[in-house]
Amino acid sequence: MTSISNDFKITIENKEIWNFYNNNKNISIESANLLLIKFIESMFNHLTENLETNVNTQILSFIQENKIEMSQIKTNLSTINENLTKINSDVLQSMNQQLVTLKREYIEDVKQTVTNSMLTTYEKIDSLIDKNTGHLLDKTTLLLNDVIPKNQEQVSRQINENLRLFHQQIAEDTSKLVGSMSKEGSLTEFIASFDNKYNAVLQPLYTFFSASEERITKNIDTLKESSIQSLMSKNKVLDDLGEFLSKYKGSSNKGKFGEQNLSSILNNLYTNAEITNTSGTKASGDFIMKRVDKPTILFENKDYDYNIPKDEIAKFIRDVDTQNMHGIFCSQYSGISFKQNFQIDINKGNVLVYIQHCEYSLDKIRIAVDIIDSLSVKLQDLNMDEDNNTISKEVLDEINTEYQAFILQKEAMVTLVKDFTKKISTHIDDIKLPCLDKYLSHKYAYVKSNCFTCDICSIFVATTKQSLSAHKRGCAKKMKAMENVLTEK
Repeated sequence: MTSISNDFKITIENKEIWNFYNNNKNISIESANLLLIKFIESMFNHLTENLETNVNTQILSFIQENKIEMSQIKTNLSTINENLTKINSDVLQSMNQQLVTLKREYIEDVKQTVTNSMLTTYEKIDSLIDKNTGHLLDKTTLLLNDVIPKNQEQVSRQINENLRLFHQQIAEDTSKLVGSMSKEGSLTEFIASFDNKYNAVLQPLYTFFSASEERITKNIDTLKESSIQSLMSKNKVLDDLGEFLSKYKGSSNKGKFGEQNLSSILNNLYTNAEITNTSGTKASGDFIMKRVDKPTILFENKDYDYNIPKDEIAKFIRDVDTQNMHGIFCSQYSGISFKQNFQIDINKGNVLVYIQHCEYSLDKIRIAVDIIDSLSVKLQDLNMDEDNNTISKEVLDEINTEYQAFILQKEAMVTLVKDFTKKISTHIDDIKLPCLDKYLSHKYAYVKSNCFTCDICSIFVATTKQSLSAHKRGCAKKMKAMENVLTEK
């Protein structure tokens, strides 16, 4: 089966598809395919950040809408069937009424013509009856042209031929009627003959209407059966999709679905590359892409609806270090913690690129690969330049001497600063106004005392805690010695 539209051509070679459309000729191939295309586009081309929710909602909404539409089509077909039957009956009834009216008017005219006492010659009677017959046929032809569809040429030709023969026969009967005016019952015989012949002329029209009604009823029944089959097929599709979506809810199946999408994109973008799925291999990311005269790249794919946590980034860096290759981290529908979109990091000579909200975009993935291809060459050039930069032993000895002198000077400066700080602290501590402190301490509560009294002898007063601590060590020994002397006495 071939469908041609303008310059485009599609050939169907599958027998099952051909049999389906051949058995259901009322279903348009283009309409069915447009419906499928619309379904696929609404499912895959408008994915949002929450892919699972979006796909489920769109598919279920699409199927429910189609179920409603099919139910409406079924209802409309029943309504159309009823309306067509009613219209057919009304048209036939109206046509019969008009034909009966025309026939009755013609017969009345013939009766008046024949019984008119003013007409004295048979020629005038013949002429008037023939004229009335012509008017009847003209009116009948106009009525039938309004009723019979334009595409039913065969029916129109048959009725026109019957009308022509009818006109000839009526002309002959009129001549006979005029010739037998004196006989009784001649007018009655003429009218009966006219009635039978007129009905015979219209018989093909009645047959046409009956056949049309049967065809319409049959076609509508076929459409109803097709709509029921389509509704059953859609229910089956809905059940299958429900089963598929229930599997898709699992994180493992969701990850596999994302990996299949990324694999398809990489294979389409780089047709000469070797792309290996390494999701089942430890410390190897999700994919590794190898190309001729190009750097090997490790891909990590994440299909989360929240920002990628730091642990996943650390795992990605570990995989890159283990494989010692460049890497691309793709977050399809979320951001990446602590990373900017298309951020470029250099880790142990390897280029790492982070893509936020990639959404399986071919352009974004191609840009990331191009970045690695460009920077990896520059990094190789820099590494080669570093290998060529060597230092002679004499220069290295001089550098070592300067470094040792620098260390000595640094230590001397540290010692000098410590001594200076100690002397400054001592001189600052010597600046005291004990009498003023003693006087003000009784007058103002906010004046702090800088004196520390020994709690052993209650006599010594120190200005710092360090001096008090030193005094207490000696004071404790003295107090112990004095206690021993008093005990001996």
